[in-house]
Amino acid sequence: MTEAFRGDSEAIVPAPRLTDRIAQRIRRQIVSGKLREGDHLPPESELINLFKVSRPTVREALRVLESELLITPRRGARTGAEVRAPSTELSARYNSLVLQYRGVTLADVSMARNIIEPPIAADVARNGNADTCERLESMLAVEAQALDEPELATQVTNDFHLELARILGSETLLLTLEQYYWLIDKQGKKIEMATDAARYSKRIRRVHREHIKLLEFIRVRDADSAEKHWRRHMQEVSDVITHHDSDGSMNVIDLLE
Repeated sequence: MTEAFRGDSEAIVPAPRLTDRIAQRIRRQIVSGKLREGDHLPPESELINLFKVSRPTVREALRVLESELLITPRRGARTGAEVRAPSTELSARYNSLVLQYRGVTLADVSMARNIIEPPIAADVARNGNADTCERLESMLAVEAQALDEPELATQVTNDFHLELARILGSETLLLTLEQYYWLIDKQGKKIEMATDAARYSKRIRRVHREHIKLLEFIRVRDADSAEKHWRRHMQEVSDVITHHDSDGSMNVIDLLE
């Protein structure tokens, strides 16, 4: 993959920023798509010649990219490190560190979702069409098949929420919610373990019915009812979290242990 760096005439700045500059040039190749998931960097020896730097400098730059989960080392191999595309999990893990540091509670995370999602539901209803309804019908069919499998049911009901953001078409909002659901999936597993099967089954079926109801509002393009319904639904989900975190002590760091 040496060709990916050819023609990049940007000068390498002198140390002590040399390592960061090399990492930035490789990082740019990844985020621009010139290097894709599964591609390999040139071998270490080629990178040394390409950047005209020492072996320790190249290795330190690669360690920076490894810490960012943008490459996976292939020690002892003839090819260079394997490229990993930036992912939701990568951004969610980093953001979770900030949330941990700030002592953010699950109730706070849930409140953020309550603010974001109802207007999305309203907008989807306002601009609903046959394609939108068909996509959501497909999601509901998958949900119906998963109701007796707790872990799968949690995943597919979360996917329904994310599908609304996909339909809206905002990648920024979608990524925000994907990060939220990465966190909430961790929390959800804890709640599942604390909930008996009968109660969980009853709750997940109620969630499914509420998803069906939202689709009914979307079919008739009733944005106001869709938003009100989704706001109530979000609050019910928040109440479940509050019930299992009655003293407000369950913070984001607990999700990652």
